Amino acid sequence: MSTIMIAEKPLAAKAIAEALADKGTLKVNENEQKVRYYEFKRKGKRHMKPRAALHSARNISTLSSSWLETGMNT
Repeated sequence: MSTIMIAEKPLAAKAIAEALADKGTLKVNENEQKVRYYEFKRKGKRHMKPRAALHSARNISTLSSSWLETGMNT
């Protein structure tokens, strides 16, 4: 299972992801709309850190679909 945390501002999303990520696990990705989000592990658990621009149902479902395709649902 993955955890999704949403931040309002892009810099806040980055700072939170950097602060929480276990060393060497932070990855920066972009969805189809070129919105940046962060993936990382903390204590062996996967986390996603998008910014609030992804808060609309359409964008969340698009992003969720790409996570399912890459195995981020495990």
